[in-house]
Parts: sequence; structure tokens; C-alpha cells
Amino acid sequence: MVEINPPPQSERFQLCQEAEKWITPRIKSVYLGIIDLIFELKSRGYTLCTASGETSWTLRGYLTGMGVIDCFTHLYDPDLVNTAKWSKKYYQEIINDMNISPSDGIVVDDSSMHLSFAKKVGFLTVHVLNDSKCEESSCDYHINRSNELVDLLLTIE
Repeated sequence: MVEINPPPQSERFQLCQEAEKWITPRIKSVYLGIIDLIFELKSRGYTLCTASGETSWTLRGYLTGMGVIDCFTHLYDPDLVNTAKWSKKYYQEIINDMNISPSDGIVVDDSSMHLSFAKKVGFLTVHVLNDSKCEESSCDYHINRSNELVDLLLTIE
């Protein structure tokens, strides 16, 4: 209708990526208390990493916009570990890259499915409950809100 030709197929991905890199740092949408929680965990000496289904540039944009990007050591996203989040391989790649024992790591997520994969490779898992419950066997701990995480960590250290 407006007679605008799209860019060539070979340029579309780069154009979308550039747009996303520009847009995401400007988004100001975050769960209440998350920024304070991230700073508190960092100040307590935790090494913070992401285990996200987003691309690394998208998540980097969100975390930059939140002002917490410097709190994170690694951004583990499907494009950086070369596998999708819904598999044991995803979490095994994180273990391999960090060169840690999985028992030294804690995965916090609102998806019981993702937590079940993390638990299968040996991570301690914390389910932030949303509308769904998870089976006891798929995660180690449950919290109702993210702000309960610090208290939980103090009890399991």
C-alpha cells in the first residue's frame, strides 16, 4: 500500500538485530524489587549469570536499561551456548564454560520445565512460583516472590 520495498533478505536479520539493540536498553519494565535484589545478591558476593531464552543482545539491552549489566559475569543465552534453553545440554554448556561443579550453582526460574533440566545436571533449583506449581521432583525450593530469594539463600548456605 505504501510502496516501500523491504531490504534484501540478506540484510533483514542485521536490521532487526540493530533495531533490537537500540530499543531494548530504552525499555523500562521490570518486576518490583528486582533491581534491588540483583544489587543485594552482588553485594553478598554471588556471581550472577543469566540463563535466558532470549538472545544475548536482547538481554544485554534489558539489563543495561535496568542499570544492572555490570552485576553479571556471563550472559548465557541460546546464541552463546549454541543450544536451546529447554534441554539438559543448555545447562551442561554453562557448567562447562564456567568450569564449576553444578552443586556450586543455583538456578532461579519461574519455569518448572527449565528447572527440571537444570536439576538433572546437578544444579540446586529455586522455582519462583507464578500461576503454576511445579512437581516437588522438578525443583528443590519454591518461593512466592523474588524478594524471598535472599532469605532462602541464607537458610541453605
